[in-house]
Amino acid sequence: MLRFILGVILAELLLPLFNSLAEKQLELDYFNKWYFIGWAIFLILFIGILSSILPAMLLSRYPAADLYQRRQIPASRSYLSRSLIMIQFGLSIFLITCTLIMSNQLQYLKSQNLGFTTEPIVVLPYHGANSQQILNICRTELMPYADIVNVSGAISYPGGGFHTTNATSGHSSIATIHIKIDYDFLQTFGIGLKDGRNFSRDIPSDTTKAIIINEAFANRMGWNSALGKKVIIEWMGWETEVIGVIKDFHYTSLHENIGPVVLYLDPFVPVYNFFIKIKPENISSTLALLNSKWHQIVPDHPFEYFFLDEKFDRLYQSDERWSSIVEYSSILAVLIACFGLFGLSALVMTKRTKEIGIRKVVGASVNNMILMLSNEFTKWIIWANIIAWPCAYLIMERWLQNFAYKIDINLHLFLLAGLVALLIAWLTISAHAIKAAIANPVEALRYE
Repeated sequence: MLRFILGVILAELLLPLFNSLAEKQLELDYFNKWYFIGWAIFLILFIGILSSILPAMLLSRYPAADLYQRRQIPASRSYLSRSLIMIQFGLSIFLITCTLIMSNQLQYLKSQNLGFTTEPIVVLPYHGANSQQILNICRTELMPYADIVNVSGAISYPGGGFHTTNATSGHSSIATIHIKIDYDFLQTFGIGLKDGRNFSRDIPSDTTKAIIINEAFANRMGWNSALGKKVIIEWMGWETEVIGVIKDFHYTSLHENIGPVVLYLDPFVPVYNFFIKIKPENISSTLALLNSKWHQIVPDHPFEYFFLDEKFDRLYQSDERWSSIVEYSSILAVLIACFGLFGLSALVMTKRTKEIGIRKVVGASVNNMILMLSNEFTKWIIWANIIAWPCAYLIMERWLQNFAYKIDINLHLFLLAGLVALLIAWLTISAHAIKAAIANPVEALRYE
């Protein structure tokens, strides 16, 4: 009954954390749902009876005198209890290993060079039909200020979705992402040109007849030199010419490989997102400036913004949530395993009371005694590692298949998880081991 009450209290305390991690809004309603009370009563009786049957059966096999004199303690001889401890620690090691691998993978993703600068770029969404005109006004109004580095726009932004179409050149045709951009898009994002030139305001034909492609586009087409190649973009419907090749950059998350990208200017396609590249020193005052200017330029449209780096990081929000769930699960599993190990170690120490007393009488040191008592449990933790490591490797190898760019699973992560579990086990049993090692041997021998 006390365990059930403790479980309900823990459920209440941990439910907000679970809702946050799982993005759910679960509630515990105890009295308005009749079946809850029924299940609660059934579980209390079932678990109570089940947990009493095995000890009762074991104890009934031995004479009462032997039990009183501690000549044999049946529970300590049971391989079932040791097997359960091994399984619990195996699960803990499995979850700790998964947590380490997932954490390393997420750190790896965030440390990768995306091929463009993500900060500090403020994105202002605007879906008006006159978006190109408003963008030009924003550029004129903002560029004189020292904290504004650049102003540009595009129909979408990295990590914000994209449209695909077919691109045909000669007999070759490929699927490609197509992005309507503004003249200063490359400078704003720091995307370098590998070959050719950027769009120019001094060349009117660039608005309809010119495109810029990335390296992946040229490679997919099999071009050694892409400049001057004629390409028909299906979505546009007319022939264009490649005037520049940019270095590859990640327009989507690192779950996917970099694919072909074509950039173009089209005065009839809106730019739904304005990009304001700012200096990092005075972000608060710069945002206040943007707010003021925005209300002057577009008084009937609310000032809404977000930072591009934060938006891009949200592409891994699901992965981070799973990593947190596994992390908290590993902590809970370790705690449960430690409770079981603590109880089992107490029984083992009780069984070996006479042995400990004799060893101390013949001169065994406290350190030797602690080492001897700890070794019995160490082998079970080693077996738990042997079981947990292959399972963790298979599961994590499958999880990493979701990423085009991923870490290699290194042996040191498994060794670290095993070492953590072993240290936790040693700390758990150390209280009993030290107490037994320093006890008066006369008290131990009195039981015989």
